[in-house]
Amino acid sequence: MIFGCGVPRIGIETILYDHIYRARTPEEIASTYPSLFSERILGRRMKHPMSSKHLRIRRFEQGDIEDFVSFMTDPDSTRFLTFGEAQKNREGATALLEATIESYKTETPLMAFAVEDQTTGQFVGFCGLTPREADAVEIMYAVMPSARGQGYATEVATTLAQYAVRQLGYRRVFAPIAPEHEISKTVAIKAGFIDHGLHQNSDVAKKVHLFIFEQAQPTPPYCT
Repeated sequence: MIFGCGVPRIGIETILYDHIYRARTPEEIASTYPSLFSERILGRRMKHPMSSKHLRIRRFEQGDIEDFVSFMTDPDSTRFLTFGEAQKNREGATALLEATIESYKTETPLMAFAVEDQTTGQFVGFCGLTPREADAVEIMYAVMPSARGQGYATEVATTLAQYAVRQLGYRRVFAPIAPEHEISKTVAIKAGFIDHGLHQNSDVAKKVHLFIFEQAQPTPPYCT
């Protein structure tokens, strides 16, 4: 559920590539990508966990590595994600998560977070936000195979979209989704997003459906 939509974007994948494979510091990356200034502000506001009805959204921890690697090495789970092949193996996925955790200590923390069950503490997925424009941000979310079919994706999308517009001041939240990903499109609609039709995907050749959540949308029941 991490896609481009015809507009140049600097996503988490690009930033992590620079950090891991080019050994660039967060400060060097921020100077290259001015849009990270907004991301820095967002990261500072999300130091504390955010809760929904059943889930808790928090920063990644070292204890999440095995679950994250399990997800990233599952071809079916990563089918619609734009992470590179080098990140879809144990070494790459581990490096990616460790770089994310390290970024939390800098002035430019990545907006990538773990999602856990509030009651059991079980790792159920991850999510994040990437600034796109002055008033818009792109959402990403993924759920572990064992946690699917329980409405968690909808709950995460709803909570994060509401947080982006109500707490962070964004007017729009983008969710670009592949045409064949019917489940993801259903999740977006349930979370209050509206399908604005097919748009050219800047990350791959094919077009994607651009779902948009706007500030005027009513608050779905998952948000607290």
